[in-house]
Amino acid sequence: MSCVLPIPEFCIHLCAPTSTTKRLEVSVNFADEEGMIITFQNDPKNPTSLCSFFQCCWISKYPDEDERLFIHGESPIM
Repeated sequence: MSCVLPIPEFCIHLCAPTSTTKRLEVSVNFADEEGMIITFQNDPKNPTSLCSFFQCCWISKYPDEDERLFIHGESPIM
């Protein structure tokens, strides 16, 4: 896709460890021309939107990637 496509709502189950980053430039490096970058935005007024993650940049071989690891099998990320 070559455009920004707003997705107003979605619900996803991450049943396996999923690596993410907060840095757009890192995401762009991993997504090729057929890839997609999805942005999560937590809503502090909605507790179900607050996702737990493990910040693992301090143990990563590539700390500049600012990696976050989600392991979220039971409850969905909305």
